[in-house]
Amino acid sequence: MKTAPAEDTALSTQVTLQGQSFCVELVTRMPTPALWVGADGLIVHANQAAAEALAADLVGQPLEAAIANRRLAAGITEAMTTGQARQMEMALGEGHAATANLVPMEDLGVLVFLHTSEHLQELEEFRSQVVAVISHDLKNPLTVAIGFVEFLVENGGLSSEAETCVHGIRSSLVKMRRLIENVLDLTQLDTSPRLADVSAQHTEPSPLIEGAIAELQPLAQAREQSLSAILPPELPDVRIDAERLRQAIRNL
Repeated sequence: MKTAPAEDTALSTQVTLQGQSFCVELVTRMPTPALWVGADGLIVHANQAAAEALAADLVGQPLEAAIANRRLAAGITEAMTTGQARQMEMALGEGHAATANLVPMEDLGVLVFLHTSEHLQELEEFRSQVVAVISHDLKNPLTVAIGFVEFLVENGGLSSEAETCVHGIRSSLVKMRRLIENVLDLTQLDTSPRLADVSAQHTEPSPLIEGAIAELQPLAQAREQSLSAILPPELPDVRIDAERLRQAIRNL
């Protein structure tokens, strides 16, 4: 088995640390109950609102021990296992109903956000702030950086060692972008149990699928895996949200 270059490993570690810091900051700043369950099943961080809402000392506790609501605990476990975001209704003590948004964060666990109808105004204001900050300060620079890395790869002229490092950089940047897209999905969740409206258009699916596969090739190569798509010769146009399809493939 090949060993990843030290530079690639260091960059991957840095991206993971940045992701962890982001999760802590987001949970802390949420005006409504929020917590972060790590990939090992321990609660890494929770804000004061979550401790009060769930009436428990959460941080450092195993999920099953800290979350008395069995349905919520099972939902968190399912989101972590499947890697799919979900929204569920639950009881939150004293007869109050709450909505739980469960957002998997690749390799980091699951972010859990709870809100009731009383929280809607606070949540809407915070959502607008998060969208503005993430879109402008995080996602846009990442997109530019990925573009420059792809330019280096496509134009060749790199040594084998340099090309391996560039592929590692791109894989880490793409991973961070996926984390950001997961959080942006959270900010687009309506207060009803459905995802925000999608921008569906009649689109030829084959180029979209092939493009998404090509984007993931460096990550597959870094893991010594093979990635391909077997498509019928002529797929008909379908009415879909192209970006949602690309994101769904990236999340597989």
